[in-house]
Amino acid sequence: MLKSLIRLALKINFRATLRTAAKLEYGAGIFCHKLAIRARNDGYLNLAEFLIAQYTEEDSHARMLGGLVDGGDRLHRNTQTGVWEKGDYQALDGISQRYWAAKLFFWFKKPEQLDWADTLAFMCVVESQVAKFYEVLQKDKDSAVVAIAQKILIDETQHADYLKNCLSCFHSDPEGAIAYWQDRKVLAAIGGLIDLVISH
Repeated sequence: MLKSLIRLALKINFRATLRTAAKLEYGAGIFCHKLAIRARNDGYLNLAEFLIAQYTEEDSHARMLGGLVDGGDRLHRNTQTGVWEKGDYQALDGISQRYWAAKLFFWFKKPEQLDWADTLAFMCVVESQVAKFYEVLQKDKDSAVVAIAQKILIDETQHADYLKNCLSCFHSDPEGAIAYWQDRKVLAAIGGLIDLVISH
């Protein structure tokens, strides 16, 4: 079902869908950066190192997608933690609460409020779902789109695998923890439809 929704979104407005994907990749990168700081502070140094690498890759994904849509790097920010807009400083939360998909997936909580087990479990689910987007995108007719989709798909699959391995250190039943968040993706799909309607 998710792949059908992705195909529909790409067919309705290819550029807007890629632009949204770029923003989400950038947001995921910011979240990973903040999470790496938390992991370091909690003494999980290997996890912190992985999350910094993931931040770099997510940022790269956002730039590649932005380049496809706009022909250049259109992602601008003033600092790692926020931007100045109309005289006010706006903190970046990483996973935007503006999107209904995120609001419903987290049930109106902020993801940084979750413990490590829930954080890693939801990240496994999200990475697996994001991979499906790139599985669809890699079937595009444009060779540049295909090359970028294939590169990002490899990264997202590796992220999911590493996170799943880490989860076993934080939860006695990693499969059960992932299953809980798998069930919540139905809410995210409903939110995604709302986001799609709002964006068009």
